[in-house]
Amino acid sequence: MMNKTKHSARFGVKKSSLAKRNLYKFFTNRMAVLGLSIILLMVLAAIFASLLSPYSPTTVDPANRYLPSSAEHWLGTDQLGRDLLTRLLYGGRVSIFVGMSGAICAALVGSVLGCIAGYFGGKVDSVIVYISEIFMVFPQILLVLILVGFVGQSLKNLIIIFTVTGWASVCRIVRSRILSLKEETFVESCRANGIGGMSIMFRHMLPNTMGPIVVNITLATAGFLLQESALSFLNMGVPTSIPTWGNIINAARNMNVIQNYPLMWIAPGVCICLFVLGVNFFGDGLRDVLDPT
Repeated sequence: MMNKTKHSARFGVKKSSLAKRNLYKFFTNRMAVLGLSIILLMVLAAIFASLLSPYSPTTVDPANRYLPSSAEHWLGTDQLGRDLLTRLLYGGRVSIFVGMSGAICAALVGSVLGCIAGYFGGKVDSVIVYISEIFMVFPQILLVLILVGFVGQSLKNLIIIFTVTGWASVCRIVRSRILSLKEETFVESCRANGIGGMSIMFRHMLPNTMGPIVVNITLATAGFLLQESALSFLNMGVPTSIPTWGNIINAARNMNVIQNYPLMWIAPGVCICLFVLGVNFFGDGLRDVLDPT
């Protein structure tokens, strides 16, 4: 009993020291910390948009069209008299939500299918790998455009489309990791103790693949946010009645606005660039910490 207690204490110390080393490694990476800071700042600004701005992002005020920057309207107003800063804050909610939701849902689907393919092998593995290869052969943005044309524009449809088109890469990552873990001693011990296949896959093997999955989620978030912005700019993404960074740029797609009111398209473009840059810096930092390869 005493030996067991000592072993547990020693294991806890090792686990704690590993976590401390990982945290130290992350926070000494200046670019990763910068990326995390950008993400937190922009996410908090989007969440507390109603506290940061007294204006509505959708209320039209024709009497105050194209106002320049001032104490009342820090970034001015657009062609319909809507406060630009307010629309950026509320638009960040939708754009970030779509990007993160699509990445998380795609990771969930890909992780489940990757576990099943890697653990069972055989025909099950062949079918899942074949389907994932079909999705990976075509450019993702092309598949997204085709599916948007079929199912139509909406926030929910866009998240579903990102999930359908983005699960394959996570599936391949998880499958390769499961194939290597399948021969480990702890898996053989689980089988010898009568633990079922589902429990072995999702309770014992899947947690050992979380590092690459988390890194993939962060990088996919940036990719999906860019795709949502591109689709919204083309009037094929989120409906124009909902403020997003892509829709704000789309609203400024006018030669008069481009030449005379550049802040209307520069501001949302800067928001997109900053968030994507922050996510990429953060993802690279996580990769250094979590992914042993």
